[in-house]
Amino acid sequence: MIKKAVKRPDEVEYIEFKGRENFEEVCRFISMPGELVINIDGEEGLRLRNVGPDNASGVVQPGKIFYKWNNYGNDENIYGKTGWSMMNKDEFFIRYKED
Repeated sequence: MIKKAVKRPDEVEYIEFKGRENFEEVCRFISMPGELVINIDGEEGLRLRNVGPDNASGVVQPGKIFYKWNNYGNDENIYGKTGWSMMNKDEFFIRYKED
């Protein structure tokens, strides 16, 4: 479920990646294709292609927070075309508080 959080003056929308339960919703939220992968130990992850400074593929583990800025339609001018990022849950809630 997508929620809102605030770090004045920034307001962000965020979603926690929970694995199989919501990987499709996360992909829609960041407007990127991704695929659910399961390793040999049964651990789930979200494979995203062409992310990061070197456009590499990466696998995101459950518990990561994906967030995007919500500055009243001015996102692309401020943050560029991607307008989203991700970080660890603990780090996110140190920086932002739930609205």
